Amino acid sequence: MIEESTRHENVLLHSQLSDYKHQAALIQEFQQNLHDQKHSMTNHFLAIQAYAEQQKTDDILSYINRLIGDMKEITTSVHTGNLTIDSMINSKLYLAKLQSTSLIPEINLCQPLVMNNVDLTLILGNLLDNALEACSRIPAEKRKIHFYLSCRHNTLTVKTLNACDPSQIDMRKGKAYTTKTDKSMHGIGLKQMQKSTEKYDGIFEYGISKIEDLDVFKAEVLLYLDSSKQTGS
Repeated sequence: MIEESTRHENVLLHSQLSDYKHQAALIQEFQQNLHDQKHSMTNHFLAIQAYAEQQKTDDILSYINRLIGDMKEITTSVHTGNLTIDSMINSKLYLAKLQSTSLIPEINLCQPLVMNNVDLTLILGNLLDNALEACSRIPAEKRKIHFYLSCRHNTLTVKTLNACDPSQIDMRKGKAYTTKTDKSMHGIGLKQMQKSTEKYDGIFEYGISKIEDLDVFKAEVLLYLDSSKQTGS
């Protein structure tokens, strides 16, 4: 029975990591397209210059309006220098935009982050996925996520604050239980995060609170990064 449960959990873990890899590939493609667009700006300016030399005011305004419309489609991206962090957060920024959710990242890395990338991916991915899912269940005008990541003095802090509907979260004895019909997915993400946290003698806490009359789900992970405990990148 234990072996079957472990096998089931490993299958779900592999599936989740594959999803994250796919999301990272999508956002890298998006960022490459953005890079190509920036390089094309020179050609745009040359076109505008040509219209200006011919005093074609209407054509200039039309061209500029098209450019403004294209620029509005560009999603703000994060560039920390850490590929795992950048790929994960940028992919979630893209997904948040698709579901009309405001995702506000605040990142403060005062030192190079030395940490197993699988653990980092699971923690970031689960925190942000849970926040996005919670926001998808509430009206669009209330969908907001604050994401905070900081690493200093060999201590990594990751925190999400997201608006939520408490009726969609079953909290019993300080633990969250799924309200989904498919119970086979119950608690897998939380278990993965708990295991990763324990590897770093860390702390994982979460709960629902009120902030300015708004129901908010807060999840926070605190890890102590000792290089002697790292098990690969």
